[in-house]
Amino acid sequence: MANFCGKCGTALDANTGLCPNCDRKQSEGIATENAAVSKPKNKSKTLTTIFTILLSVCLFITSLLSIVIYDVRNAVKEDNLKKMLDDVQAVDVIDDTGMVSDSDLERFYELLDKKYDIEMSDSELDSFIDDSTIKPFIADKIADFCEEFFEGDAELKIRKSEIVRLIEKNRDVIGDEFGVYLWEEDIYDIAEWITPLDEVVLVDSTYLEDNIPAVYYISNIGLSYVTMTVLLVLSALIIFFMIKNSWSQALCGVGIDFVIIGGLFGLVAMFAVWITPLWNLMWGNSLISALVGEFMAINAVAGIVLLVLGIVMLVLRGLIKKYLVKKSMAKC
Repeated sequence: MANFCGKCGTALDANTGLCPNCDRKQSEGIATENAAVSKPKNKSKTLTTIFTILLSVCLFITSLLSIVIYDVRNAVKEDNLKKMLDDVQAVDVIDDTGMVSDSDLERFYELLDKKYDIEMSDSELDSFIDDSTIKPFIADKIADFCEEFFEGDAELKIRKSEIVRLIEKNRDVIGDEFGVYLWEEDIYDIAEWITPLDEVVLVDSTYLEDNIPAVYYISNIGLSYVTMTVLLVLSALIIFFMIKNSWSQALCGVGIDFVIIGGLFGLVAMFAVWITPLWNLMWGNSLISALVGEFMAINAVAGIVLLVLGIVMLVLRGLIKKYLVKKSMAKC
C-alpha cells in the first residue's frame, strides 16, 4: 500500500510521491518550481554561448591585426629586407615600377660602353648587383626610413656622396665582372650621370601626409608598436572575460581563432616557399610574387606558433572535459 494514497487509494506520483487527488495543489507547486528552475538554466546557457561567440569574433579581429602589424614591422628590419631583396632582380624592379625608362637605361649602357669600355646588359646588371653591396645598401636605407617613419617624419633620400662611396666599395667587383678599373674621376662622372643633384629625395612622409593622408595615417599609426600593444592588451582582456564566462567555451573559441589565423599565415608561407612554381604562376612571376612570397616565408614562424597554440587549446579542452566526466562517474 506504500505506492497508493492512504486517504483515497489512488496511485502516488512516482516523481513527487504525492497523491494526484489529495495533494494536487502541492504537486502543481513543485512542478511550477521545477519549470522555473529549468528555464533560467537554459536561458543562461544560451546567453553564455552568444557572449562567447561575440568575444571570439572580437578576439579574431584584434589577434589578426596584431599579427599583421608584427609581420610588417618584422619584415622591414634590415636583415629581413636583405632576404627579401635577394629574391628580387634589378631589371624586374625597373620594369615593374617604371622608376627608370627603357631609353634612359639604354643610354646608361651606352655611356658605360663608350667612356669606360664596360659592356652592360640586363642580365649582366642583375649579376653585378647580386655580387655587389648594392642590395645591402638599399636594405639599410629602407630599414632606417621605416624606423623613422613609424616614429614621426622621415625621408628616404640618396646623396651623391653615398653613390660615390658605393661605387668605390664595389670597384673590385666591377673589375672582376667587366675587367675594368675605375679611377676616382670615373667614379665621380658615373655618380654625376646617375644624379646631378647632391641628394635625391625618393619618399617624403610629409608629402604622403599632405597628399595621401589615409595611406599615411594607416601606415604611421596603424602599424606602430603602440597600436600593436593596445591590440595585444585588448586580446588578453577578451580572453580573460571569455574564461570567466565559460572556460570550456573560451578554450574552444580561442583555439579556433588561433587555428584559423595561424593556419592562414602558416599555410600561405609554406605554399609560397615549397610550391614556388605554382605561386609564381598565380602572381604572374612578377616582382610582387617574389616580395609577397619572401614576406610570408620570413613571418612563417609566427603563424605556425599560433596554429600550434590553437591546436593545443582545443586538445586541452577535450582532455579536461574527459577528465571531468570520468571524475563525476567515479563519484556516482
